[in-house]
Amino acid sequence: MQPDEAQLLWRLWRGDAQAFAETVDLYKAMVLNLAARMTGREDSAEDIAQEVFLRVWKGLPQFRGECKLSTWIYRITINLCIAETKTARGRSEFVAIDDPVWLRSRNCAPSLTMSTPMKSSSKSGCGLCSLRCRIITAQQFHCTI
Repeated sequence: MQPDEAQLLWRLWRGDAQAFAETVDLYKAMVLNLAARMTGREDSAEDIAQEVFLRVWKGLPQFRGECKLSTWIYRITINLCIAETKTARGRSEFVAIDDPVWLRSRNCAPSLTMSTPMKSSSKSGCGLCSLRCRIITAQQFHCTI
């Protein structure tokens, strides 16, 4: 541990708010970059960064100083990113089902008439194939995959 880091850590352990502000300034870029790379989303990275520094502040009494402060903050960031990735998989994306951008991204197109039969596919198309492609708004869609 470098002398400056040891002094900063000592101030943090004493509850010095200015030392915490210095810590945030010192490690903010590292945390944001790592979180953005791991999650692929800038808004998630900012939320994770807030949570990281909150956990750093709350966890300071338990930090034993066996590793560098930066290593500890890095590990907290990785753990939160992993947790975010796991929970993000379970979240649904809510979009208007007749949104043209969403339909194009799923290879779905509006049918020309209401009597056009649904195309069945052995591949997993837009996730709305077969009966699920019928839209409540009286439009009918079929998957082209």
